[in-house]
Amino acid sequence: MKELGIVEIYGPLGRVENPSFEEGDTSPTGWNLEGNISWISEGARIGTRALYTKGGTFKSSSSVFDIVPSKKYTSEIYVKGVLSTGKVAVSIVWYKYWGWEEVGRTSFIITEGNYEDWTRFWTEGVAPAEATTANLVIETIEPISGELFLDDAQIYTEPYTIYVIALDAVGLPLTIMPNRVENNAHACVYLYRVPRLKPLKLNITFHVTGTSKVDVYDPELKRQIMKAQYIDVPTTFTVTWDGQGKLEPRVMEGNVERIEISTTERLPKNYEPVAPNIYVLFFILLTLGLSIASIIAFIWKGRKIG
Repeated sequence: MKELGIVEIYGPLGRVENPSFEEGDTSPTGWNLEGNISWISEGARIGTRALYTKGGTFKSSSSVFDIVPSKKYTSEIYVKGVLSTGKVAVSIVWYKYWGWEEVGRTSFIITEGNYEDWTRFWTEGVAPAEATTANLVIETIEPISGELFLDDAQIYTEPYTIYVIALDAVGLPLTIMPNRVENNAHACVYLYRVPRLKPLKLNITFHVTGTSKVDVYDPELKRQIMKAQYIDVPTTFTVTWDGQGKLEPRVMEGNVERIEISTTERLPKNYEPVAPNIYVLFFILLTLGLSIASIIAFIWKGRKIG
């Protein structure tokens, strides 16, 4: 039996290529490194690769990408180590053309401190009305001393619906990224109400990197599908959804890297996700109706002849 549920993926879109520095041969793909900055294969926050500096000056620039003028963007980076002296700026650099003419910056400063654990620095800003492209630049604005690891440098768009797909047209498990832009990283997946012959059992795995508070909620019918729980390791919960209201896995506290949804029920093969089109749906229904009418007319004509 095909499941007729609709999945809406909602969240910010990362715009920086290779934000975790995992890809590349002799240097990280999509990044230009200058000065006393190294690409290392140990000490990473996630994965195996990170950037590392031990004093002096440096500059790391991502490749340039298109942006939407006057829209809000959020930049972030994770830092670990000791910054004894000096300052490091992390900036969204806005350009009027394809990186040719700078028209402004949105920056935050990493100041002196002992960052024993991975620490997230972030800020948000609105792209200038004349800007058409941007990139992320990490650079010293004063020579530094100390030892710093840098990882997961990204620029996010405002949260929005990335795509909507039918549940019977996607292969599970389905992995989605939580909304990192807002403090409460919820509203990342909805399963919309559909007619069902039986409840759908879903396995929802929260992949955490520390103590986090998670739950599954129905914001439409205002009911708790799974009560809030604290977890500190990747944990799978089995929930039963009756097809009423909306099903929303939520991250209420902590840091969840991704949420994975799977089911033991048999589903069709995977297809490329396609947003629903009301005109296409109307055409399909019209074609189906005409086909049924033709069959009925043919049968009726056959009876009259007989």
